[in-house]
Amino acid sequence: MAKKEKKLEMGGQAVIEGVMMRSPSGYSIAVRRRDKSIKIKSVPYLPLAKRIKLLGIPFLRGVVTLFEMLVVGFKGLDFSANEWEEPEEAKKDKPGKEEQTSPPPDQIPETETEEEPKEKKQVSPLAMTGVLLFSVGMVLVFTVVLPNFLTWLLGHLPLFKGGAAESGGTGLVESRSPLLYNLIAGVFRALILLAYIWLISLMKDIRRIFEYHGAEHKVVFAFEDKKPLTLESVRPYTTHHPRCGTTFLGVVILVSIVVFAFVAKLISIVYPPFLEMSLLPRKGIIIALHIAFMPLVAGVSYEVIKYGSRNLKNPLIRLLVLPGLLTQYITTREPDDEQLEVSIASLKAAMAIDANMEKPTITVIAPNESS
Repeated sequence: MAKKEKKLEMGGQAVIEGVMMRSPSGYSIAVRRRDKSIKIKSVPYLPLAKRIKLLGIPFLRGVVTLFEMLVVGFKGLDFSANEWEEPEEAKKDKPGKEEQTSPPPDQIPETETEEEPKEKKQVSPLAMTGVLLFSVGMVLVFTVVLPNFLTWLLGHLPLFKGGAAESGGTGLVESRSPLLYNLIAGVFRALILLAYIWLISLMKDIRRIFEYHGAEHKVVFAFEDKKPLTLESVRPYTTHHPRCGTTFLGVVILVSIVVFAFVAKLISIVYPPFLEMSLLPRKGIIIALHIAFMPLVAGVSYEVIKYGSRNLKNPLIRLLVLPGLLTQYITTREPDDEQLEVSIASLKAAMAIDANMEKPTITVIAPNESS
């Protein structure tokens, strides 16, 4: 029996007026500039899980991959912001080599143009580290601390028999009712994320990014179906993809309910006096353990998404990814042809990155060549 061909999974994200795509050999960032040309930066990059075998084991690889996605994502946003915000007149006045116009997206060569000019403004590693730490901190506040606090407040309502356990009643205490507590906290977590996503979707600039997000999904679908990467081929596809980061968030919420319920129960079994501790120390320990177990939640969720993308006919998998797919009605929008062209150019450039390529390259597609 012939060996089944391994499916090549492409991924990406929307950036400011553009799309970033990742391939096994690197990633490319394509941005539609104000003069309607498309500028593409192609960067050779070998994932850590491929460089260090230990980091490629199941569950651990999910955490490593997510961290890399954050770092590469910020670099993509930095590049796209520079290209979109900088006036064309300023670019023309800069010293150095002129940018070379490339062939249309369907004719992108394996070796593009010269290396990116050195004078380009970039975010420093220290600043990027600060932004990453702040972003991770905010995620933990909104997905761990705030849902826990709101659930604790809910436990003080008359709805719960006898009031809070601290007042002699049964109340809603995670250590005693871990499944119910985390189910409610999970609902709060989902509502907080949905409210945040919906609010930012009302902003014009964010809506544009969501349109590029839809363009990314359409092109990835066409690629996975081995269709020609043309406007005619990619237009009919849906903007909702099961491997999207939005779907990942939905799975994280569901997995966290199970994992956090187990953590709370484990504490009460291993250390029974934990039930008699006062409120603040007890909640502090629980929240700290939730944060500590977030990598496990992320790792399990990554494996679920990875398995689920290949087994979408499984009813349980379809149920797990359903919340994320529904949320994509907010996080994706129908793109126009110009946005699809950018996404197509980005994917083709990513696939054209040679494994022996050592330095980033820049390609520019003129306005009249991108259709």
